[in-house]
Amino acid sequence: MEKYIILNNGVKIPRLGFGTDYLTGEECKQSVISAIETGYRLIDTAYVYKNEKEINKAVHDCISRGIVKREDLFITTKTSFHLSGEKETRRCFEESLNNLGLDYIDLYLIHQPYWDRLDWREHTISTYRVLEDLYSEGKVKAIGVCNFYYVAFLNSIARIAPQINQIECHPQRQYKKFIEDAKKYNIQPMAWGTLNQGCLFESDIIKNIAKKYDKTEAQVAIRWNLQYGCGIALVRSEKKERIEENFNVWDFELSQGDKKEIDRLDGTGRGRWEDECGMSTLPIGNAPQGKFWKKMHSFVTVPEVKVLTCKLFGFVPFLKKVRINNRITKIYLFGILVLKIDKKL
Repeated sequence: MEKYIILNNGVKIPRLGFGTDYLTGEECKQSVISAIETGYRLIDTAYVYKNEKEINKAVHDCISRGIVKREDLFITTKTSFHLSGEKETRRCFEESLNNLGLDYIDLYLIHQPYWDRLDWREHTISTYRVLEDLYSEGKVKAIGVCNFYYVAFLNSIARIAPQINQIECHPQRQYKKFIEDAKKYNIQPMAWGTLNQGCLFESDIIKNIAKKYDKTEAQVAIRWNLQYGCGIALVRSEKKERIEENFNVWDFELSQGDKKEIDRLDGTGRGRWEDECGMSTLPIGNAPQGKFWKKMHSFVTVPEVKVLTCKLFGFVPFLKKVRINNRITKIYLFGILVLKIDKKL
């Protein structure tokens, strides 16, 4: 298996990366140093992780010792969770660039849709416009998003196509439909939560496959994501032996039979994204997960608009009926909205 993937803009990205969420201080610095010494070349962080300065120290320590050159590394960071729009996104980017001590960022991502706001689409669009500008200015090599489980909306508003959609993905939450959608638009998925916080280690299926190849459960889960999941996977550990172990996944290959066995695990465990974002139930109205996703889908998909216009004397428009996604009907009389019908879910 090749250790790199070429993105839709020709940029080469490592298939296995080192994640740094929850790592702070000296522990973060030493973990990143160990990762680079081991062979990781993709380092993933974010504005909200508050560890970019420690990663700066680790990266420049390895560069100064001749372990790597800057161009060997692929550094990813992300916008703030809650700060959006041109001014704040620019400020956060410059702060991240300064924290990391770099001249450019290899990959810059919107951390998640701004779903805590009623006008989240406008905030997402204005923020993505800044990413496009940074890309055009050469300050970032690639752009994309995280946790966008409906990419049709993203594809519809992009002037520069995103290269990456980083989502949670592991054998217990395989999100096949979301991966297929990303690839349909030539967007490369990248997996976080690859080990599902260790929950996978209790699976008899994973244990048996690990014994078959004389590998650990973690190595099997990582290899599955590289072969059959997103194709790019992030892993995280603060222990040097685990960092090295998680990187040692290039000398074996899971069979189609292994894949079928692991397919049985899909949906058997909740993901962290569900836990943190309350996807099993909503705090407002206690709406079930299915209804939540149906509602979100209606928000983010490109609207299907049907217009019927009636003309007076055959040329003077006086009555117009607008139908949006077979849900909203608007009636206009001489250009004035006189009736709106919204079939709520």
